[in-house]
Amino acid sequence: MFDKLIDTNTIGWHVEAPLHLDHIRNGDCFCCPQIQSHVSMMHAHLFGAYFGLMVSWTLYHSSLSRKAEKERSRPVSDMFAVLGTLFLWIFWPSFNSALIMEEDKKWTAIYNTYFVMATSTIAAFSFSIATSKNGKLSMAHIQNATLAGGVALGFSASNIQQPWIAMVLGLAAGTVSVLGMACLQKRLDPALKIHDTSGVLYTFGLPSLLGGIIHVILILTNHSQNLSVLGYSALIEVGALSLSLCLSLFSGLLTGLTLTCKLWKTPPVTKYFDDQVYWEVGLYLSLDGQLYIKILFLFASWQQGYVELNVLGEGSAALNTQRAPKFQTRSLCSILEPTGNPVPSP
Repeated sequence: MFDKLIDTNTIGWHVEAPLHLDHIRNGDCFCCPQIQSHVSMMHAHLFGAYFGLMVSWTLYHSSLSRKAEKERSRPVSDMFAVLGTLFLWIFWPSFNSALIMEEDKKWTAIYNTYFVMATSTIAAFSFSIATSKNGKLSMAHIQNATLAGGVALGFSASNIQQPWIAMVLGLAAGTVSVLGMACLQKRLDPALKIHDTSGVLYTFGLPSLLGGIIHVILILTNHSQNLSVLGYSALIEVGALSLSLCLSLFSGLLTGLTLTCKLWKTPPVTKYFDDQVYWEVGLYLSLDGQLYIKILFLFASWQQGYVELNVLGEGSAALNTQRAPKFQTRSLCSILEPTGNPVPSP
């Protein structure tokens, strides 16, 4: 969740996932059996978002800037990221309905998810254009805000009986996500001292809170005739939501403080966006006779590096990202094309 600040994804996942599962088991299913299983699972959005934001807060450094060269995305990487968005968009209805046992409610959740995803997508495209200075779409908005509706609906996917309610919820979630990334992120992140590289707060954090609030409102509406059940049910839902939020903030703070220990040998702030600290970045290509190579695209983490072709032996060569000028990003199809001087055979 804390993404590119340092390569702590593995540590974060191994801490976050057990904590959330333990919270679901002990906090919802046992202590509060009235919380349905599929509703408890939707707390993962809320828990994961604020867990990561709290870790980011503990790792924040004033010298970090959102304009860091190696943090910027590139057109090719954006296009590949959209593939993940499409995958999630298609399968989100099955995620929202996975733990619902009743057949009628399961289909209700599936239909509502399609309604909410469609309207959140419309909101994402519309407000992305509206908030752009030149009236163009932002790939970051499309990648994230199109999924915000599914996040918001998760709590009440099977309880909404009118399609227009799901559509309004999707419109609100998509709007909150885009406006948050476009208008609030640059101002709110420095104020809160967090470095939200992927807009987690506006893709999962705020939409999940919105969905939780709507879920409580729907409970109050559905039990308006039974006052004895009304207050208790609403109190249970609000308590479960608050428990998820508090545990995510506390466990995120504890994890962040642990990661700041010298035991983990964390890199200096100047190396926060360098993959070379943890990964080998050599790229190997095959040679068949004379190979004409022109590098037109490198991953975002290599943009300030240098490229050098080293012939390792017959039939192989390595690209070393240590010394080479910056290159302009172009179509992936034109990465390799014939050019000037041939590479000598080994």
